Amino acid sequence: MEVLHSLSEKELEELYKEVLHIFDIYKDKYKEAFLLGEFIETNYDSLLKDRFKAIKKKYGELNYEVLNKDKIIRNLKAKIDDKASIRELLQNIYEKYNLTQYTVTLDFLSFVIHVKGKRQKKKYRENTLYKRFESIYDKIIESLKPTVDPNIEQECFTFFLEIWNRIKKGTKLRAPEILSPITIFMCFYMKGIHLEIKNICRRIKMTDKEFRQILNETIKIYPEYLKRDREILVRNKLELFKTELRFPDEFIVNANAILEKFWPFIQHTTETVIAGTIAILTVIGMDIKTYNYTQICKKIRCSQSAVLYQIKNKIFKTLNIPGFESIRQSREMIKELIIKNIDIKLP
Repeated sequence: MEVLHSLSEKELEELYKEVLHIFDIYKDKYKEAFLLGEFIETNYDSLLKDRFKAIKKKYGELNYEVLNKDKIIRNLKAKIDDKASIRELLQNIYEKYNLTQYTVTLDFLSFVIHVKGKRQKKKYRENTLYKRFESIYDKIIESLKPTVDPNIEQECFTFFLEIWNRIKKGTKLRAPEILSPITIFMCFYMKGIHLEIKNICRRIKMTDKEFRQILNETIKIYPEYLKRDREILVRNKLELFKTELRFPDEFIVNANAILEKFWPFIQHTTETVIAGTIAILTVIGMDIKTYNYTQICKKIRCSQSAVLYQIKNKIFKTLNIPGFESIRQSREMIKELIIKNIDIKLP
């Protein structure tokens, strides 16, 4: 019954308790070992008919007094009545959990216990995996200490599980100690946060070559990584940058507008260089002078020369605007271009 798999943990727990209550009633009633599977599968009506035939063969007729004293018959009749009672209890459960479109069957009891057991096994497995994943995560974050939402750890673990479940059992890559650092790197990157591979490797005792090899293997398993929305990644990097430097909210509004305007010109470089280029264009457009260009590039982890190349060759040259020298010397030219194309918002 697939519908049980869609129940929430709370609903399944409540249903499981009701099923256990039914199970306990009959476990207490029958003092001998009570096996639920055997109770459900046994055809007591057929056994009762066979018993009648055996008595008739022995006594020549079905004597009421003999039948009434026969313990086997009494026991079989009791179990037939118990099955009917269980069906009535199940009918109420079906109505409570909106399962009336299904036929009431005693197999439902064992199925609920099976689903619950499967959930518990999965939860235990995930808890065990999480402990191993968490130790790797803590090593990486302890070293890098990025300013991120604390909930990202759970996001990384969910992403880890998604990939882990795709990997064939018994494969070396499935080991949390091997897969965890790769999925952490990928998850952070997809959120616009760049983790240095060399720093990760230093903390987990893995070579740069090994890391990149495993990363490539993982990408084959999770090709969606290559189809990530690069523009969203840049926006995430800019949001993180704005938070770290405590820029006003208007910075992001302006940065997103500039990104949208100039995306066609600079989209073919890396997300980090794009973020650095947009950050510098934005601070010039807003006339923010708290940080110089070197500090901004260092914070975003891109080279100043890469940003210069994008502004000079991909924007000014493409637009056929002459006279650009350098970011510092041509600051007013850049500001004029931004103001001309973007409705700059100020705090």
